[in-house]
Amino acid sequence: MTRARISLMGIAAAAILSTNSLAIAADYYFDSVGGSDSADGKTDATAKQTLKMPTGTGNTVYLKRGSSWTMNLTANNVTVKTYGSGDRPSFIGTISLTNSTVEGVAAKPPAGGTKAINAINVNGGSTLSDCEVDGGGRADFMINVGIGVMGTNNRILNNYIHDLNWSVSGGQMDNSGGAEAIMVMGSNNEVAFNTGVNCQSVNSTLGGFEGGCWEIVNGQAKSTISNVSFHHNYCEKSIGMWEASSGNFQASGGDIQEPANHGIVENVTVSYNVAVDSMWMFLLQPVNTDFKNLVFANNTIIHTPNTMVWFDASHTGMGLDVHTYTNTAVGDGGTTFDTDTPYYKKGAGFQPGTVIVKNNIFVDNISPTKQYMMFSTSLTDHFNNIFVPAKAQVGSFTLGTTEQKIDLASLAFTSDYRLTSASSPAIDKGVTVDMTTNGSVATTAVDPTIFATTFNQDIDKHQVPCGAGVDIGASEYCEGAGGSSGTGGATTPTGTGGAAGVSGTKGTGGATSSGGAAGMVTGGASGSGGVAGTGGKQGTGGASSSGSATGAGGSTTTSGGTTGVGGTTSSEAATGAGGATGGQTTGTGTKGCSCELGQGRSRGPSSYLVALLFGMLAVTAHRRGSRR
Repeated sequence: MTRARISLMGIAAAAILSTNSLAIAADYYFDSVGGSDSADGKTDATAKQTLKMPTGTGNTVYLKRGSSWTMNLTANNVTVKTYGSGDRPSFIGTISLTNSTVEGVAAKPPAGGTKAINAINVNGGSTLSDCEVDGGGRADFMINVGIGVMGTNNRILNNYIHDLNWSVSGGQMDNSGGAEAIMVMGSNNEVAFNTGVNCQSVNSTLGGFEGGCWEIVNGQAKSTISNVSFHHNYCEKSIGMWEASSGNFQASGGDIQEPANHGIVENVTVSYNVAVDSMWMFLLQPVNTDFKNLVFANNTIIHTPNTMVWFDASHTGMGLDVHTYTNTAVGDGGTTFDTDTPYYKKGAGFQPGTVIVKNNIFVDNISPTKQYMMFSTSLTDHFNNIFVPAKAQVGSFTLGTTEQKIDLASLAFTSDYRLTSASSPAIDKGVTVDMTTNGSVATTAVDPTIFATTFNQDIDKHQVPCGAGVDIGASEYCEGAGGSSGTGGATTPTGTGGAAGVSGTKGTGGATSSGGAAGMVTGGASGSGGVAGTGGKQGTGGASSSGSATGAGGSTTTSGGTTGVGGTTSSEAATGAGGATGGQTTGTGTKGCSCELGQGRSRGPSSYLVALLFGMLAVTAHRRGSRR
């Protein structure tokens, strides 16, 4: 009898636990416009109006597109998604997530703020995707960082951060800064397929400008950030594509560059990114940081005449470091320190295995008559890079036998800097990248899961390699694959489509090249439709978006092809459909392959604020041992 009673009690307890679990894992619907707080909130038809996040774990919260709430969103152990059509649900406030997935929402700064904020904080174990941070293009909207990745084991994917124009000028490197799109402050993080546009601010302390797209900052002496991958991102009109510093930033007693207090950044890659008019590929601070196995691979860095419109001649370098620092803090008497460590030698620069630069394209197209110095830092490991033009001033680099200086015409780029069949200096001229090659220099082990999708696809998700070898730059040319399949306005409110479809030699019986999505890329021309292969499928034209020129749909065909369909029009800040992906199979061409054509890169707006008048920058005074 006693046994039976115990058994029944056990069954009852299990039933209670099961019932509670079901109650916890529920769906909740909210609609700030059409919802009602008298409804139960269990379906989209009975959505509540006032947003209140559920407690417990395993819940899914659905937010109606077009909604807006003036509040801070805190997501703990929950999934947040959107439903319906229209603009992203927006929060006039901040967003914070821990052990959660948040998709498709927007954070906008509160008006009249008095304290600098991170618009979105990602605290650990989370995925943030297809979200937007809108800085409003105003210097009084106090967004310090668009997305702050504060913890470990996070994925930051397909987000759009734009118009961050606020920073603080505090008189010292360690109390000045702002206008940063994404800042990582922890290990084991992935930052991929994001877009950052117009992240820049006037700043007198930091040489005239402040801001940037992607950055690693720690701020803790002797600490380590490792296993981080920044890949397949797009950066435009910002104060640097990527920078890193980590150390003790208290400006007293010379702590900022005492070798014993250096932070460590190791097993990190910045690869397959495109940056247009965003100054440097990297700005590194060996004055407070030891770099080990830091790999820059397959990036495309472009400087157009807009660099001189938006910035000035002091902001034209593509690789810089800060290895000296004069500490003017009280009690230090203006002492100047010059870095000399096992990883950065005084007079010699970065040592082997510390900073590696390979398979990149650097284009100085600012002026037809004047070239600007690209690199003011010294490093040993640079291979298989292309420098444009043929008379490029590479600065401190002595070119190796695998590196080239050529004119822009020889690269035969599309309007958004993708390779074509005529881009022979870059096609198959790269080398395979593996994070373990110099892993022994680092203290922590390389985590291959962090880099699993970094080097096997290009900026448009074409297979890498496609052909005899890896191509140089962020674009891998696949014959017959067509141009990049853009997504008009899906991530970017006034999104720009992908590149024009470019088809090489047809493979026998090959499927159609995908039609490139049309639109403007920094004043570029509309994309044309892909060329059909014999018996090929239909190519799809690009979407058009207001705020930029209307793109032409894919319309050109050859025998056996079907006319491409033009995209629909999306209003500004609405979600527009981009160019759809066409099929592509292996043909018999000289560089045929089975290429995965996933969602293409979204682009930032093609029209910008009137350029501000800035002062000249002194490079060695520009950067900060970041200030947060």
